[in-house]
Amino acid sequence: MAEPVLAGIPAGGLKEGHEIKVLICYLLVSAGGALRWEEICEVCCGEGLVDYFSLSTATQELERYGNILSLVGERGLVYQI
Repeated sequence: MAEPVLAGIPAGGLKEGHEIKVLICYLLVSAGGALRWEEICEVCCGEGLVDYFSLSTATQELERYGNILSLVGERGLVYQI
């Protein structure tokens, strides 16, 4: 039986908070530098991997627990490991 679509995310997309947090950290490490929120959002939501609200919640939790940092610079608000 096929996995149902949940929050607009098709089968194979990430729906669990811990999966989304791992993806965010992977993106930040792979980028080799800071990423703007728009860039993170484009990669995750644009490809249908994650819904916007789950991504936002996971990012806030990572920041709250000190796993990622948010900084304001010349590019605006950016996130980094």
